Amino acid sequence: MLAACLAVAAIFGVTPVINKYILQSISVEQLVVMSGLLFGVASIVYGSYRGLWPSIWNVGGETWSLVAVSAALIFVVANYLYLTAIRDGKTYLAAAITASYPLVTAICGYLLFRETVTTQHLVGIGLVVGGVVALS
Repeated sequence: MLAACLAVAAIFGVTPVINKYILQSISVEQLVVMSGLLFGVASIVYGSYRGLWPSIWNVGGETWSLVAVSAALIFVVANYLYLTAIRDGKTYLAAAITASYPLVTAICGYLLFRETVTTQHLVGIGLVVGGVVALS
């Protein structure tokens, strides 16, 4: 698990730098659309390779609706705002601020699912917020 998490951290760390470089030659809108297109193609290839299509088509309408809302928020709204922040500001700062999303996740988890928030969790969230403040 640790190796996978470190790999994800490395990917998430280098991607904003690549995106800022790309944004020197194309617009945020173009990058959002191009990224979405390539992600869609990769998803189709992966779904075919893994034989997932029969099970995907049997998913209920409510789940499809929630996936559509989630995908629109992540792939369109969040990507657009994130790429705009990278283009217009300091890459490390945009990445650090957006990486504080676990705070929102913890609050939503507590409010919607009654998930437990311990003192240790609150200290961790405080450190994340403090880190973002220190970087800004």
